[in-house]
Order: sequence, then C-alpha cells, then structure tokens
Amino acid sequence: MRTLRFIATLSLMLLALSPAALAQTSKGFVAGTVVDQNAAAVAGATVKITNTETGVARETVTQSDGSFRLDAVDPGTYRAEIAATGFKSAARDRILVAAAQTADLSTALEVGNPSEVVTVSSGDSIELQTADGMRVNTLNSREITELPVAGLNPVNLVFTLPGVVDPGALAGGNVQGTEFSVNGLRPRANNQLIDGLENNDNSITGQSYQPTVRDGYSEVTILGSNFSAEYGRAGGAVVNVISKSGTNEFHGSVYNINQNSALASLTPGQIAVEGLTETPKFNQNTFGFSVGGPIKANKLFFFGTFQRDLFRAGGVSSTAIVPTAAGAAMLRALVPVGQNPALDQYLAIVNTFVAPAADRNIGIEAAGTPNRTLIPFGVAARQSAQPVDTDDYIARIDWTPTMKDSLSFRYLRNDQIFNNQFPSTVAGGQFPGFEVDVPGVADSFYAAYTRNLSPSTTNEFRFGRNAFDVLFAPRDSALSTAGPQITINTGSISTVGLSAVFPQGRNFKNYQFQDTVTHTI
Repeated sequence: MRTLRFIATLSLMLLALSPAALAQTSKGFVAGTVVDQNAAAVAGATVKITNTETGVARETVTQSDGSFRLDAVDPGTYRAEIAATGFKSAARDRILVAAAQTADLSTALEVGNPSEVVTVSSGDSIELQTADGMRVNTLNSREITELPVAGLNPVNLVFTLPGVVDPGALAGGNVQGTEFSVNGLRPRANNQLIDGLENNDNSITGQSYQPTVRDGYSEVTILGSNFSAEYGRAGGAVVNVISKSGTNEFHGSVYNINQNSALASLTPGQIAVEGLTETPKFNQNTFGFSVGGPIKANKLFFFGTFQRDLFRAGGVSSTAIVPTAAGAAMLRALVPVGQNPALDQYLAIVNTFVAPAADRNIGIEAAGTPNRTLIPFGVAARQSAQPVDTDDYIARIDWTPTMKDSLSFRYLRNDQIFNNQFPSTVAGGQFPGFEVDVPGVADSFYAAYTRNLSPSTTNEFRFGRNAFDVLFAPRDSALSTAGPQITINTGSISTVGLSAVFPQGRNFKNYQFQDTVTHTI
C-alpha cells in the first residue's frame, strides 16, 4: 500500500509577511492489513470505525493485498468492526486516534460464519509507531486539566518530554508565550499550530494566540523530529493544540482556580539576583465554565467555553530624581511661564511627583543670570497597581451529515489588558499619567470540510483567519502628542515625558487556505 498526498496551500498575509505554513493536519489516520490465520491477505473486507463518543462512523474496504487506510480521522476513541465473506467478524474496542498519528488496526480473521463476532478489547498500553519515523508525543485532555500547568497554557507540559529544555537567557531573544528548545535548536525554530493551522507570532514567533483556557482543548501533539515535509517551516518542534468538541452526551464544567503568594517561597534568583527577603504578594483568580453536547445525535455537536483571569500583585515600586516642592518653585521663579516651553512641560509633569526631601543640590543657570542657582532635588517614590485582566472565548460546531462528509467550524478570542506594564523600566514611566497600558486582542476562525471521495481517496479543505492586535500607549491618550521627552544633562536627574518608543503596536491578519488530497494505491 502506498499513500500519495497532494497538497495545495495558499496563505495571504495582510500588513505583515511570514513564512507560509504547509498542510498540517489536526486529524489522525487509521491503517492496517487484514489477513487470515495463515497470514494470507483478505481482499474486499469491510472495515468500519465508529467514534464511541459521537457515534460518527467511517468505512472502507481492503485492497488486493489486504491493506486499508482511513485518512483525516477526528481524534478520539473508536470501535472497529471488520467483516469479510467466509470469516468470523472481528471487533476491537478502544482504538485511540491522535492528531498527526497513525493507529494500527491490522487484524487476523478466523474462518467461520460472519454472524459470529470475535471481540478484542485493547488496553491503555503504549503503541509503537511503525507507519513512519516521526517522534510524536501526545498530551491528552486529562493531562491538560489535571496536571499543574503554569499559566494554564498546556504547551508548558512540553517540559515533561525528552529533549525539551528551557534555554533561559541563552535563547537569543524571547518569543511570545511558552519558550522552549527542542533538540538544541532555538525557540524561534518551533512551529506553533492550533487545529492544524498556523498560530505563530509574525514578529517574534511563538504563540500568537495563548491557549490558556482550562477546559478548551482536547489534546496537544508535539512532533519532535523526523516529521514529513508537509509540515514545513519548523526546524525545531511542531506543536499542535486541538480544540475540544461536543459529543453525544451533554457535558460541562464550572471552575474557579486561585493561585496566590500565601504558600509561595522565594526562588534562588529572587534571593541572589534581586536581593528579596520577602515573597512578592500576588493573587490570581481564574474562573469559567464550559458546555458541550449534541444538537442532533451522531450528526451535529456544539461546544463552548468562557474564562476570565484576574491577576493582582502588590504595589509596583518606581522612583525618580526630581525637584522638591521648594525646588520646583525656585525653577518657576527663575524662568516665568511662557519663556521656556520645555521647562513649562517639565514642571507640569514633576509637580505631580515631587521629592519629599532633598538629598542633593543641582546648579541651574537661567538665561540672562550671572550665577547658577542651587536647586534642591531628591528621590520621589510611589507604589502603583499593575492589574492584568484577560477574557477568553471558544465556540465550536461539528457536523457530519453523511458518512462521507464532515464539517467543523471554530472561533476563539482572547481579550487582555495589561495595565502599567513598564512602571520603572522605561524612562518617564514613573510619572502619574504616563503609565503604559497594553490592550491586546487575538482571535482565530477555523473551518474545515472533509470529503471521502472513494474508499481510497480523501480530500480535506481548511480555511483559517488569525488576527493579532496589540498597542503600547500611555494611559492618558492626550500624552501621545504632548511633546518630546525632556532631559536635564546632569547625569542623575530623571528624564520626564513620554518615551519616543511609544505609542507603538503590532497588527496583522493571516488568511490560510489549505487543500490536501490523499490517495492510496
């Protein structure tokens, strides 16, 4: 049995350019050979698999050499039934199909009446992959929801796999989301997918959409090496997050996850590098719900989930070297209002954040005066909040009108506002009103249509639209055009005003059209 795959891919990028992703499937495969008790091929045998949760069935027949293959099979647990004239029927339970992996369903039939059924029950043993040389690991829904996962991003579970390390400062630049190295390659060499479609940040790579919804995903598949050319792009790993779908039974969840500093301890880095003696205070509350089930049994299913995440930390400290109230008054007396616009702007800002006491005197010489005036300066400190609010939505519909046709539609969205992201690391950000708030939106739409043209030919068409929009801007939008930064060249006085790097942001839309034809000969 040989399998030919013809792949046509078209990716359109608006406002940005990125490498095109080739046809990466979010579905699995079932293949094998049917023989008799003497290992002779059984041609024309009927092979039927049925998803035990949805009742959706697929069927094919064996070829002259007894081989068969079912392509584009939705991940899940299946029951297989194999029948041929002159042989007892065979049934196998718990056939596990995972994304991008081939489940082996090779079966030996016994001579007898087809009405007699020989049932084989499969356990949870690990199955050796013999169909190809890919090194694949699959993290299932139970692992995603029950293992402690940092940030609820299931991709963080890659650190439990062999060959995966956290490169830390040696990475050569951060990526969006989880940063990891596979087989010694840079984190930017990884290819991030969701439901088989591209989910890469077009600027710094990593995950454009952060999959942090606790009950939103059925599995994560990691292709570590030796994957086929159809995946393209990645020199590192291919990470494919599969969204959850509905089944024949109504199911749902309501949850509330709280993480806080009450039982936390200082890390070695916080002690040695930051010099902390007390654990920073924080509280993170993540709550949501999910619901899924049938609209029409064995045919039409829905799934949806909503999650809100509220992160609150202790006050963030920031300091600035500025005049005292007396010093600001002396500067104003030296240069009256309107004579020096730069000083007018400087005083308008520092008057909201003056030093409580002087610890140095800075000589300032005003135009037209013979001597310098010593102005008292000091250190002003303030505590400011840094809340992060995140809302996530996922909705999915799966429809199988016939045994030959299946359609899927999925939409997901992430809305986040990171308030006061740079309170002390960007010059000028210490002053009230100049806090940089970062709102961001990432959303993705996915549609797929699979058609079984014949027992040996399958066509899978997919369309995807990903959008990402993030803005770094001052909390007071009027400050975006309020003038340049002002620096007094003494080497110690803090710069005031909005940094020249703000406002800035990134916005892109990525459209993907993929069509894969698979023919077995």
